[in-house]
Amino acid sequence: MTLEGLADALRRAGVSENSIGTAITILGNLGQFDPDKGLPKAPDDWFGGQEQNYPARSNINFIPSAHKGACHDLLITVCAGEGNFDLNTMETIALCINCHRTIKAVIIATDYWLEKGFNKWRKPTFKALHDQFGIIFFIFTPHAGRWIVNPIAL
Repeated sequence: MTLEGLADALRRAGVSENSIGTAITILGNLGQFDPDKGLPKAPDDWFGGQEQNYPARSNINFIPSAHKGACHDLLITVCAGEGNFDLNTMETIALCINCHRTIKAVIIATDYWLEKGFNKWRKPTFKALHDQFGIIFFIFTPHAGRWIVNPIAL
């Protein structure tokens, strides 16, 4: 799926144009990193070290973030490396439960994607969030030397 295809899917889910624009910008920034080397571990590196580029105070929810704010219609979770995939997806689940009336879609951007492990440990929970609250999930990950985005099959 292209970023334009993602934008269309987010629109169909009821995500606002402002949130979609923020998502496309963030994924565009992350997509500039070499997929074979993965994402830098420090969030400042994802946004050029520029505070104004960091989405913490924008119109979306973002993990990881030191800034906790209101619930929004879109959540982007970035998991750089194996170490914070589990932690950040657990925080994603908690935020989806707490903001279930507001969140329409979740994008998980990660350079560490093991579908077998995800299917065993996270898929049942994400499926329950989708079935009960209608939240849709996407994965942005390296594949064959490039970054791709796809819906997570639940």
